[in-house]
Amino acid sequence: MADKTTETPQLKNLIELKDDKELLSVLENSKEVCVLYFWASWAVQCTQVGEVIQDLAKKYSKTKFFRIEAENFEHISEGYEISAVPTVIITQKEKV
Repeated sequence: MADKTTETPQLKNLIELKDDKELLSVLENSKEVCVLYFWASWAVQCTQVGEVIQDLAKKYSKTKFFRIEAENFEHISEGYEISAVPTVIITQKEKV
């Protein structure tokens, strides 16, 4: 079975979400801080914030950063009450 997440080259802690089960598993089992970055391809501001997220992922290599395309994962976006992109949420053990 193919891996449904895509790691950004050279940054194993910056993960492009392809499967919501992956995110749920990490959030339930991780003791580490996770950063959830909700974005959309049509939002110009997301390009700038995406660059900042990438820089942060380089600096904080033990933190997992998830890039979540908000419109592709509406149930996750609704669960976190995402009403605009870009939005960044910092969470640990499913607590915001």
